[in-house]
Amino acid sequence: MAPDPARPYTQLIITADDFGSSPEVNEAIRRCATLGIVTSTSVMVNMPYADEDVKNLQTVCPNLSIGLHLNLTSGRPLSAPGEIPSLVDRDGNFFDGSAFERGLLSGRVDRRHLQREIDAQLAALQERVERITHVDSHKHIHRYPPVLAVLLSTGQHRGVTKVRTNHRRYISSTVTAVAGWQNLGRHLLRSPASIPGIGLKLMQQWFIRKYAFTSPDALVTPIPRIPPGGDVTNALDAWARTFTRLPGGIFEANFHPGGVAGEEELLCHPRLREQLGDVRLIGYRDLKN
Repeated sequence: MAPDPARPYTQLIITADDFGSSPEVNEAIRRCATLGIVTSTSVMVNMPYADEDVKNLQTVCPNLSIGLHLNLTSGRPLSAPGEIPSLVDRDGNFFDGSAFERGLLSGRVDRRHLQREIDAQLAALQERVERITHVDSHKHIHRYPPVLAVLLSTGQHRGVTKVRTNHRRYISSTVTAVAGWQNLGRHLLRSPASIPGIGLKLMQQWFIRKYAFTSPDALVTPIPRIPPGGDVTNALDAWARTFTRLPGGIFEANFHPGGVAGEEELLCHPRLREQLGDVRLIGYRDLKN
């Protein structure tokens, strides 16, 4: 696909989430970074496969951006459970996502407990990597203001100043050139429960400015997927159309290779890189404050 000289300058971060969750996911992300177009990954540092594998990943992929995939809803915390009782159940495991959200909305989650565990996860990753390039979160829990405020203030204290946005750019890969607001309208009609999220996104931008963080302009959504057992060709064609419809700016697309069927095959496919056209791939390490 030939670059269009009249098109606005567009940059794209391709992130593979959930590094550390399993050996299969770790290996899939390593392959996508060495053979494919993944430029960034984020680490679930509290999971059992995050330690040695992330050290090896830096050796194999020295230019890969590595961030913290803040996890407060799966597995065990790095802090002693007795020090963060509002985040864990009686067995010392994190509450699952729905229970955590109920705790946040009801005010049962203690900000001090959030600060302790977030700092513990940042400190653990700083011991393992040369530089934490950014922060994001498992299940996008940093979309909630109490989590986001503590994450940004703690990250700032530890010298991390880049964060994934929860603002989304709705780009259709199937409908011919449609305005972004029309795609957003279609999404809200299909998923009215996401309407309150608009207010959360506005609040997130305020927090990002307050703590002097940098983020991409938006997450690309919806991400063209490969159906289970389906042909990668359709997803490749959908991504080619998505690339041509990205406006000028800095965007991120996040994937879960090794955890979602077909994503490793897609991200390592040589045709996907060819279809980028004039979209320039960057990592979080390339974002300027």
